[in-house]
Amino acid sequence: MEPSWSNNWDRELGVYCNKVFFHDLSLLDDKVKNIEVYQEHPACLLYHMLYFNNINYFLNTNFPKKHLLSFTTSYTPNNDNYLYGKRTKLALELLNTNLNFHIYGNNWPIFDARIRGQIVDKKDGLIDYQYSVAIENSREKNYVTEKFFDCFLCGTVPIYYGCPNIHQIYDQNNFIQLKDLTVDEVFNALNNNNTFNLQELKTIYFTKYNIYNIIKSII
Repeated sequence: MEPSWSNNWDRELGVYCNKVFFHDLSLLDDKVKNIEVYQEHPACLLYHMLYFNNINYFLNTNFPKKHLLSFTTSYTPNNDNYLYGKRTKLALELLNTNLNFHIYGNNWPIFDARIRGQIVDKKDGLIDYQYSVAIENSREKNYVTEKFFDCFLCGTVPIYYGCPNIHQIYDQNNFIQLKDLTVDEVFNALNNNNTFNLQELKTIYFTKYNIYNIIKSII
């Protein structure tokens, strides 16, 4: 699943496929062929952790939390397109506070002990953390990716910005949704007293939004 603006998906899928799922049909442009085969559906993606950790591992493992907050983002300060630059901006603003958190990602030119560098397995930047900031590459209807669900699969509460109708896909009581991408919002999120049922989110992900279940229902 790619954002509508990405060049990494084939606009001619409708020519040689009987059914194509897309997250927001209103965003399809005139390059798309045979739009009649397209069906709108929330994104159903695989998680982005090493796959020797299977479904039962994520469903049944209790991950003890050693740290408060992580933030996985590369350093892209000059990229104002979509949400890349906004991720970097928020990370820089958090680094200017005394918040005890960790950043994982490439190309950071700043020396700060809170910047931990690149990780091979994304879960290593999640399983030890109570919360993680998760910002999508694009803000589009039904466009929810591993940036969101990798968090709760690791027992980590997403502090999320991206899909505007995420509350229609997953129970909004079980994650925190950012509105303005400000430091104050992040601090308020960390100071909440809510109880989050992450197990419910896991169940929804592995059943209702399981790509294999959807394919099975079609064929």
